[in-house]
Amino acid sequence: MADHPDALVQAESNGLKAELEKARKSLPDFHKRTFNGIKENALIDCLERSVELAESCLKAASATQSACANLLARGLLDSLFLARWILSSDENARRFELHSRNQILQDLKHALLSGPGDHPAQGPQKGMAPALLPLLYYRKNPKKIGAKKIAKDGGLEQVYMGYYGFLLAEFHGGLFDPHSAEDKKWTLLASLAISRAAMAAINSTIAGWITSRKTTSTKEILKTFMLLPEG
Repeated sequence: MADHPDALVQAESNGLKAELEKARKSLPDFHKRTFNGIKENALIDCLERSVELAESCLKAASATQSACANLLARGLLDSLFLARWILSSDENARRFELHSRNQILQDLKHALLSGPGDHPAQGPQKGMAPALLPLLYYRKNPKKIGAKKIAKDGGLEQVYMGYYGFLLAEFHGGLFDPHSAEDKKWTLLASLAISRAAMAAINSTIAGWITSRKTTSTKEILKTFMLLPEG
């Protein structure tokens, strides 16, 4: 078994698929709840993002695309950290929704103003840019908070230190270290295991709050990531 990761990859894929289906089934009910507030709506946005990431992770796994699975696992960890952070306060929930929209508009406007052949001070003078620029209104974003700080604020610094750093190191190291087919399966297995744990914790965190206003304990999440013993 230790020399053949295929069975383990399949087991983690099945586990992630089960968590994905759980999220898919929950979303229609979560959307129609009449007592949703700013926190609940932000959490639903976060869950929808997680569903997309998990779906893509499974597709990457089926094609043995370990680099893609790595990036998607990091995205799912980000979603978990954000869900916990959103629950900390209504202000965090507002900031999440505002920043998500404004950052896209801000980045797009910057790209249009800095396009090839255009002087940044004058802006683009041709193509679609002149028509688009007046539409790109956004409020100035508050300073962006890093993933490590968001994880720490949500009590999940141990998850960040244990897994986020590993994913970053493996991905950047992989740029200079050619992987064999067998190596890719092992790194894919690690990404899938992290993705499955993250999706399980996301489901528990979001469903617990929306259905019963229950806050999933840090201890329970750490157990999901095998960072605490069971029991």
